[in-house]
Order: sequence, then C-alpha cells, then structure tokens
Amino acid sequence: MVYQHLATCLGSDQPVYGIQSRALNDLTQEHTSIDNMAVEYAKVIRQHQPDGSYYLMGWSMGGVVAVSVAQELEQQGQKVAFVGLVDAFLISDNTPTFEHNPFQELALVFGGTFVDAFMTLDAVEQQGLRDELISLPTLERLRRIMVWGQERNLFSTEIAVEFLQKQVNLTEIHEQQLKVHHAPQIQARLYVWWALDKLDGGLSRTAWSQYTTGASYTEIVDGNHFTVMRTPHIQTLAHKLQECLRAVRSSELKGQEN
Repeated sequence: MVYQHLATCLGSDQPVYGIQSRALNDLTQEHTSIDNMAVEYAKVIRQHQPDGSYYLMGWSMGGVVAVSVAQELEQQGQKVAFVGLVDAFLISDNTPTFEHNPFQELALVFGGTFVDAFMTLDAVEQQGLRDELISLPTLERLRRIMVWGQERNLFSTEIAVEFLQKQVNLTEIHEQQLKVHHAPQIQARLYVWWALDKLDGGLSRTAWSQYTTGASYTEIVDGNHFTVMRTPHIQTLAHKLQECLRAVRSSELKGQEN
C-alpha cells in the first residue's frame, strides 16, 4: 500500500502493478530468502507480461528485492530497461552503522505516523522516550508506544498488540534475510533516490553503482525514509520518475530504429 500515493501521482496512463507478499496473512509462508522471493516474483511478472521490456521499482527492502528480480529476468533472457530504488539499503553483520535499534524497529512497525510525531518532539523528549523504550521487552515497548500514540490520536484503538508483534517478527525475519543476502550484478540501468533526512541510527547509503554493468544515476530527494513516499515529497519523486521513464523509453525507441 505504500506505493499507492506514487501510483496516483503517475496518472492513469502509467499502469503500476504491485506484488503482494506471501507473509501478509501468514508469517510462516514468507520466503526463506530474497533470492527465493525474486524467483517467484519474476514468475508472477511473466505470467502477467510474458516478455520485456520490464520496468521495476522498489522502496526500502523492496528495492533490494527489485534488483534480484531484475537478475532473475535477465537470466531468463528478458530485457529489463529500468530499475528504480528508493531509499534502499544493503546491510550485513559487518555493516559499520547497523545495530539493533528500537526506534528503527518501531518506525518500521508503526510507519511514518510514528516517525512524524516523534520528530516533532524536542531533543530532550526524544532522548527520554528513547531511553525508556530501549529498556523494555519488545511486547511492552509496543504497548508503551500504542498508549503514547493513542494519547496523541495517532493510532486506532482497534489495533491489537498481537498484530503489531507479528509485524515485529516479520521485520526481524527480513532483517536476517538482508544480512545474509548477496546482491547480484545486473545489466539494467539503476536509478537511485535517497531520502535527504536520515532517521536516528540511519544506515550508510549503499553504493549501488557497483551492482550494475549498465549506467547508474543517483539523486537526493526531500523527506525521510517514510515521508519520501508520501505527500508532499512523493509528488517530486513521481515527477523525477516520469522524466526517467520518458528518457529510457526514448532511448529504447532509438535503439530499435538503429
């Protein structure tokens, strides 16, 4: 659903297809690796559109998955014309700035609403809440933020803590998958957009240019990891994306003429 704002901004003449995660309803059905995800996602894509060119895009972990999907399609002899990555990071056990961070965990579970509210606090309040959260077990941490958010009318009172616990578990599964994942080198052009504002304990930006034998383009856009995909920043990102897609299509047409 995070891509809904982007799809709307691109307009009705630009179809956008999303692939639903198997873990949406049942965590035990999640793929065991990003490579396995890529195989199934490429299969789903080709069932809908048997042959390329393909235009892929992903935000956050979705960007990492998109690169592996591109490799899978290329290995099947298909043309991938465009791969767009939005604030997509590679991590590993050796990533210098990566460590378990309760703020990051909560941000991924509660999304931009929590991040926006947290960022409005002054530095003393932020540190106080951070210190309180880090000392709590995961379930108590979720309950504390639920109360904190409901006092500010941020969250629905109907959200069950058990549901949020499942989201934490899924986040941990994906974290482990990212740690052991080795991103492939692809042939497709890479377009990379990084959010200007780094979240607390943010990761170092991945040097994605080394993962393609084609051209790569990198740009910084306003917003943080979550707000970059929402109004007003998503309008700017959508405009830049449209420009890139026009350029790629124009290049493809010239290639066909030659």
